[in-house]
Amino acid sequence: MAELYYTARTPTSVSATSAASGYPASNALLPEIGRPWRSTSTGSNTVTIDLGASIPVTAIAVQGTNASTMAVAADN
Repeated sequence: MAELYYTARTPTSVSATSAASGYPASNALLPEIGRPWRSTSTGSNTVTIDLGASIPVTAIAVQGTNASTMAVAADN
């Protein structure tokens, strides 16, 4: 049976190892899809999204990336 999940979580903070001018990691706090975070290099970067509490995470969506490899993880 198919399931549809629709409860959005509201992060309390976002941090990144780097951020290009005008593209801060805090853009990930916004629901608009046209507000990206961009790194300052093509090297390894980490973006950490803190939900403020131990909350079950059903799915994580990442879009519009040009990374050659990517790891996405959730940790309760």
